Amino acid sequence: MRPAGSIPRASSWRWPNIDRFVTLAQNMKVATLDLLATAAVRDASDGADFMREIERRPEIRAQS
Repeated sequence: MRPAGSIPRASSWRWPNIDRFVTLAQNMKVATLDLLATAAVRDASDGADFMREIERRPEIRAQS
C-alpha cells in the first residue's frame, strides 16, 4: 500500500504475479481459482477499481 492508501497502479508485480498464479493453477488443472481480497485491498481508495479489473478476468472468481 502507498501512504495515500491506494494500490500502486504502475507496480511491476501486480499483473505478472497474478498471471503467474493463474498459469500455475491452470497447469495443475485447478477447476476454480478464487481470489480473496484482504482488508488492504478493501480499504484502499482504489480497491474497488482493482477488484473490478480482477473480475473482468474470466479465469478468476474474485471475492472481497
